[in-house]
Amino acid sequence: MLDGMYGCVSTAELLAAGWDCHRIKAAERCCLRRLERGRYVVTAECVDPDHGFVNAIAVAPTTTLPKETTGLRKRTEDLRILVRSYVDRLPPDAVFSHRSALIVHGLSIPFVDSDDVFAESVSPRSGVRLAKMPVRRRSHDRNAREIVNGAPVTTVLQTLLDVARDSTLAFSVAVLDSAVRSSVVTIEEIRSYCESHPVLLRIPSGAHRRPEDPQSARQCRQSTGERGRVDLCGAIRRTFHPRFRTASRRLG
Repeated sequence: MLDGMYGCVSTAELLAAGWDCHRIKAAERCCLRRLERGRYVVTAECVDPDHGFVNAIAVAPTTTLPKETTGLRKRTEDLRILVRSYVDRLPPDAVFSHRSALIVHGLSIPFVDSDDVFAESVSPRSGVRLAKMPVRRRSHDRNAREIVNGAPVTTVLQTLLDVARDSTLAFSVAVLDSAVRSSVVTIEEIRSYCESHPVLLRIPSGAHRRPEDPQSARQCRQSTGERGRVDLCGAIRRTFHPRFRTASRRLG
């Protein structure tokens, strides 16, 4: 779930409340933090009478104020704030995916690199890169999408498949392991879903196989990212081998 209902406001909302650019700049020194152009998060309760509009948001019982200052916890909190800020402004037909979907579903995020704080989503129509959210062009079955606490998002199983497909091996295995250990899904559910939703790799146009060595030619045609995904899919399958189930029981 979207634990942490951070108070996100837009410049348009502040202007509609009678604010001007000078008041917004002043509030950035005490109770607002700029997330990106035209978007802010409320950071603290404020006694300045000129900032009553923001203070009303800060003191509301449903508002969570940012509290982390450094390290992984700060980066994870910033990621949650970004996801919250995009709930009401996703592109048409787009849904949260990958790490953003993990946040919406209340699943753990093992780590966030310092230069890796951005929301993520997918859309069947177009792929674009917004200020702090890439939108991947990707078609999913309607059954792979749902609404959770008002946020459009990929289902848990589709989210885990997307993470396994696009994220690093270390991140993917940590996410899948956590989901299984917390009983959100079972290994058999993951395996069955992956087998029924195979990942298709794109072959670069103009590439041709050499008849004498088709496997070698296929590997040469794959980009580094595609080879990584092939290796990752194999690694995920090996991770959820019966030996892993035995190790999980032993470690758990």
